Amino acid sequence: STRRMMWMMIFGWAAAVAANSIFFRTNGITGDTGVFIGFIKYLMNYFRVFKTAATPAGWLLIISVALMPAVIAVARIRALSRPEQLLPFPYSCFFIVAGSLAFLQSTGFEDCHFWRWADDCVRSQLMLCLSILATSLTAVLALTAFTVDIYFRNHGKLLREIFPEEFQEEPLAVRAVRSFYGSIKFLRPLMRIEPLLAIAAVLPFKFDTTVREMAAVVNTVVKQTADECADAAMLFTDGSLDAAVETAAAEKGRRLKALSMMSGHGKYDTALRKRGVDDKENRELLAIGAADALRTWVTDKNPCVSNIALQVGLELWQHNHLPLPQAGGLVSRTVPFPDGSAEKYAQSARDIANRILQLYDGGDMLKFGYPELNRLFLLCQWRLSRMCRIRANEADRNQNPAASEVEHALADRLDRANSEWQQVQEKMDWIGKQGGMRLTPREGLKLGLERADFRLARSYARKIIADDENDLQANFALGMGFYTEKQYGRAEVHLKKCLIKAPREPAVLNNLAIVQLRLGRYDEAEANALRALEAWPESSEIKTTLRHIRAAKSAK
Repeated sequence: STRRMMWMMIFGWAAAVAANSIFFRTNGITGDTGVFIGFIKYLMNYFRVFKTAATPAGWLLIISVALMPAVIAVARIRALSRPEQLLPFPYSCFFIVAGSLAFLQSTGFEDCHFWRWADDCVRSQLMLCLSILATSLTAVLALTAFTVDIYFRNHGKLLREIFPEEFQEEPLAVRAVRSFYGSIKFLRPLMRIEPLLAIAAVLPFKFDTTVREMAAVVNTVVKQTADECADAAMLFTDGSLDAAVETAAAEKGRRLKALSMMSGHGKYDTALRKRGVDDKENRELLAIGAADALRTWVTDKNPCVSNIALQVGLELWQHNHLPLPQAGGLVSRTVPFPDGSAEKYAQSARDIANRILQLYDGGDMLKFGYPELNRLFLLCQWRLSRMCRIRANEADRNQNPAASEVEHALADRLDRANSEWQQVQEKMDWIGKQGGMRLTPREGLKLGLERADFRLARSYARKIIADDENDLQANFALGMGFYTEKQYGRAEVHLKKCLIKAPREPAVLNNLAIVQLRLGRYDEAEANALRALEAWPESSEIKTTLRHIRAAKSAK
């Protein structure tokens, strides 16, 4: 029966691969290659993907710790369960070692988890789940073998049958029987309480719901993204979680097409973009790429963009001087949100962001998750932060500084907790050496401010802000850095923080007035410029700022 099952699996797998190959060829994805060549290419690609599921060290660990013990246990469990033979010593050792190691994979002792023994050794969460399943099987089979050995095997009788001559000597026989009954008296109670010991070793760690909460956050982000898209025809994305969002929309009876702005020009990616599109011109545009299609549709004011959702590509509206799509919690839309209110979704997104920050308050939870989950979790964290910035800019346009400050503050907290985002920012901004020696954050900040190089100053300021969020020089550097990038809402947040420690500093007040002038809040700008002029009456720069503010105010 085992052999038949194996052959059925092999034939079923081959049939599935062949069916997929024929389907792809029928839809023009595999080109003009024949079925046989397509089949071979499919197999090669399959094994290429399979090979990258783990590193060489990871495969060695999977085979030696998960697969091989499980195979040996399955192969020998039937023979070891025969009551007429003893459990051989090598197999006893094997079951003790392999069973203990397999059991430890279920505990919270991280140093015992084999997938952590080499960095990023198991890259696929599916492969990790299968490996843990194999180790669990090994643990169960090992316990089964020992249970059979202790409860259903008469060791004394078997010893007499195997060594009849030795047992003619009464002292030796008495000693063997005593040893047998002594081991039974010890091992049988131990096997009875073993489940309780296992629960005691595993259950306390299972109360730590960090990994489940991380997965719940990702699922919540996916479901809310689908809800916000509602009746939108398309969602323009960065290529992550596309299938999950489409599936979540389909569960509610909606048909949503996710278009990755990062997808390539291969036949498979092209087929994904064109699926379900009948218009010849639109198909040709999508064949070139989602980014080009969106750029053309926005420029031409094509009906295709009359009801879509966006996670990326919003700058196209700004470049074409069109009203920006309304920002919700996780997407922006070219038509009003369901129920006519985006605030409900924005508040839900803020709640998710606070859930993430609460996880960080408990320590570095990324060490609990596997690489794929960590990547998705940080991606969701980045998306929430980015939407906070978009809503803050929208609040700036609506002259709502309080809402803008709340959104920027939340985004800053999310970004500071995002280790990958910090590394990207450091790669973009960090100038590692100056004059042959590495600068301290304070020295680098001073150097950047002296040179008016706010990009340099900002890279060092982030490190200082992490320890003191109200530091005067660091907030000034961040405020001016954001000002040079025309992110006036973020600039205002940090310049206002400068006033906590220096409420009469004319440079801060003057720059804050300039920022508020750019935001169109002329009364606040004029008040801050007057305060700056009061602190430094002879400053020509402040007088120039005040003149510009009054000119803009009178022209309003």
